Amino acid sequence: MKLVIILKLCITVAVFLFGCSSKEADIQQHYRPAVYKNVERIFMHSRNEYTILYYADSERIELLSKAFVIDLCLEAGNVKFVTDISQEHYNLVSLLEKQEDVTCWHCCGNALRVEMHIHSTADINGAGWSRGKFGSGQTNVIE
Repeated sequence: MKLVIILKLCITVAVFLFGCSSKEADIQQHYRPAVYKNVERIFMHSRNEYTILYYADSERIELLSKAFVIDLCLEAGNVKFVTDISQEHYNLVSLLEKQEDVTCWHCCGNALRVEMHIHSTADINGAGWSRGKFGSGQTNVIE
């Protein structure tokens, strides 16, 4: 029993001191594809923090929200805006979303490879942000 505890402690210390593999492919295994359809609003808190409001189904009864922080530590941590949605359809957001039940020492966010399919840039709304004692503010849309 003592040997198992000592072994786990040694592994924990080694991971803490030397880190895990931070290769992009190793990190991406902790994420799974996700698509949010029927997106009504997109709020941009900062260049890597967004919140979306979307309908749970096509009946437009229940409006849900999803906040995500994009992992900028990786090349895949960028946001791609695509203006390919016609006015009669809702916006769509596709991304790689971090799995809830996985611990990843090198994951700096809960989303990768974010693509926002929108009508136009007017669909991106400003939103509030806070960095604790380092300040807070509001992202404003520049038109």
